[in-house]
Amino acid sequence: MIVPLIQLFHSFLLLILEFVSYPEFYVYPYLVSLKLLPYSQIIDHHFPGLFMLPVNFYTLNFQDPASFKSLLVILVIFQSALIAKITKKLFSSKLVSCVSVLAFALWQPIFQGNQLWVDTILPLFILLAFNANLNSKWFQSGLFLGLGLIFKQSLLPLVALAFILHPSKKFLIGAAVPLLAILSYFWYLGVLSDFLYWTIPYNLLTYAQLSAKLPITTDLLKLALPALIILVSLRHAKLRILIIWLVFSIFGGLSRFELVHLQPGVPFLAILTGALFVNKKSITGLTLATLMFLEFIGYIRHQNNFFKYRFFDTTTLSVAKKIIQYSDSNKSVFLFGVQPHLYALTHTRPVGSFFVFPLPWLLTNLQNRQLQAIQLDPPKLIVYDTASVVDGQPLSVTAPILLEYILRYYKPIDRDGSVIFYENRY
Repeated sequence: MIVPLIQLFHSFLLLILEFVSYPEFYVYPYLVSLKLLPYSQIIDHHFPGLFMLPVNFYTLNFQDPASFKSLLVILVIFQSALIAKITKKLFSSKLVSCVSVLAFALWQPIFQGNQLWVDTILPLFILLAFNANLNSKWFQSGLFLGLGLIFKQSLLPLVALAFILHPSKKFLIGAAVPLLAILSYFWYLGVLSDFLYWTIPYNLLTYAQLSAKLPITTDLLKLALPALIILVSLRHAKLRILIIWLVFSIFGGLSRFELVHLQPGVPFLAILTGALFVNKKSITGLTLATLMFLEFIGYIRHQNNFFKYRFFDTTTLSVAKKIIQYSDSNKSVFLFGVQPHLYALTHTRPVGSFFVFPLPWLLTNLQNRQLQAIQLDPPKLIVYDTASVVDGQPLSVTAPILLEYILRYYKPIDRDGSVIFYENRY
């Protein structure tokens, strides 16, 4: 009875906090519904979970963030249920299970758990795989990690580790099934070479170099207590396997540091916290748990925008109304620096059936291709956010050729804050 109450508390937290579901969740399924091809016409360097899997939320309303918020809550409930199951298996203690689930409810929001992103989905697959490992179900373990890998290739170190710890042909077969299915599907679509390029050499060479991001001071302060918990846990042989899975769950996602990228390791951090807290031989566990609670209180005190939906603010919705006013449904427009899910919100399509996020590590290399798409399929409307900045770089630096073309051949007809609406001069 205690675990469901904690889950209810956790769900309540996620429901009141500002909710963040990134534009990819809306624009990618929408563009696929328009028959645009992943990696060929929709440029992205992530693995394809957001494009095509049934859990890609394809049947959900592209314009309704509330349904995605419900999805996040459901994912978290399943994760906490798995934490309870795993702790009972490891420690044969209901108390450890309850405390671990409570620790998860406190840690998960701190690591940007109010955000629905690939990293908040991965823990479900990782926990299922870990539980399968505990029961020596090697095919299932490989299959769950293989499914997680489809969402994010940074899970590869964990897949390799799991195989090294328990080398099994069944594990390899299970892990290979999802990947082979994806490769076969993209071969059928004729985009296999594009998929391989954007997800392997581009990621390893261009993306890793241009998008690197180090943690800031506040991030390091938030990580001090988790690091201490891990160090203390190293003294307990039974906890070391949890630490190994924690480290390898997040290892591949640290090149561009954000707290949300640590979400795959949060369930293991919660179990470590619960195990230390219940350890009656040391006051250390109680001290660490108290510090964790104080860190959670500090996190809540610094929150604002309760019950709000980021990317669905009044400005975004106002811009959407103007796009509908100046363009026709299913017609081509060019969104430059504004949130790309406006395509889905306005039922418009990208010019030349070509889409790329306005990110420095993508647009810098693709602005000529984007310009060709504009020239081949001249849009009636261009929407440009003059305040758009990514990693300190405005679009005038990231894509000067595109901006020069817009200013030469298009004239402003309206404005909404920093967003300017352009139509063709001729």
